[in-house]
Amino acid sequence: QKPPGRVQPDIADLVGIARRGWFFIIAGGIIGLLGAYAVLSNLSPIYKASSRIAFERTLSRYLQSNKITNEPLIEDADTLGQIYVISSESIVLPVVKALSLTSDPEFVGEQGTENLGSRIRGLFRAASHAAGLREETPREAPSKETLEKIAVDGVLRNLSVTREDVASVINVAFTSKDPVKASTIANAVVETY
Repeated sequence: QKPPGRVQPDIADLVGIARRGWFFIIAGGIIGLLGAYAVLSNLSPIYKASSRIAFERTLSRYLQSNKITNEPLIEDADTLGQIYVISSESIVLPVVKALSLTSDPEFVGEQGTENLGSRIRGLFRAASHAAGLREETPREAPSKETLEKIAVDGVLRNLSVTREDVASVINVAFTSKDPVKASTIANAVVETY
C-alpha cells in the first residue's frame, strides 16, 4: 500500500539507480573530459596588455602662488569623459595608420583566403549565376578607407578603457593573440592620446 502524495526517493533508491547506470555515468564523464581537453588544447592563448593614464589633480605652482583657484583642475566627470575620447575613432585611427594594421590579418583578415562564410556565399553566387538569375561581377580589392575602417573596428572590439578605483586613473587594455602586439597597441593608444 503506497501512501497518497509525492514519494521522496531514499538513499537505497539512489544507490540502486547509480549501480544500474554506472556505465553511462563513467562513459559520460570520460567523454566530457575528452571533449574539454580537445577544446582547450585547440584554443590559442589570448594575451592582455594594459597601460594606465594618471591625471594630475594637484594645482600647478603658478596657480597656487597667485591664488587663482583652489579647485582641482580635473574633476571626476572630466576623467569619465576622457574614457570616451580614448576609445574614439580620432585616437584609434592614427594608431591603425602608424602601426600599419590595415595589412595585419588579425584585424582585416587574410587577403585571398576564404573562410566558411565566404565559401557558402560563393556557392550561392555560382548557383545563381549558373541558373541565369545573376550576372557574374568581378570582385575588386577593398579600398584603403575600407581597410582602415575594418582595422579600426577590430581594434575597438579588443580595446577596453575603464576607470580605476581611483577616479583620476584610467586603464587602457588591449587583447590579442600576440603578446607583443597587445602591448604595442595599448601603449600606442596611450601615447596617441
